[in-house]
Amino acid sequence: ERLLAHNELQKIRQAGRINVIKLSNEYEATITKRWQSDNEHFITRLVRPLVVVFLYALFGVMALMDGNVGEFSINSAYIPVIQTLLVTVTVAYFGSRGIEKATKIYKG
Repeated sequence: ERLLAHNELQKIRQAGRINVIKLSNEYEATITKRWQSDNEHFITRLVRPLVVVFLYALFGVMALMDGNVGEFSINSAYIPVIQTLLVTVTVAYFGSRGIEKATKIYKG
């Protein structure tokens, strides 16, 4: 009986693992479909580049104005937020573009 119960538990665990993998694959496919649909329209194709340009412009303006124009100084609370945004957007934008291009080359 113990052996049968153990085997049944193993089957249930294995089925659970397989289910998690299937759900994960479905989730990834949904994200991929959403990104592909985002690239179908002119405006949605511009979102990522415009966000990158805006953040770099914002960073550039603040860096140039900080201490050079009157008493302007950046509040120290904003610095980690801006750093995190710049790093995240840069890695996500250029990383995703690299992956998209590599996928096209691989498929084509």
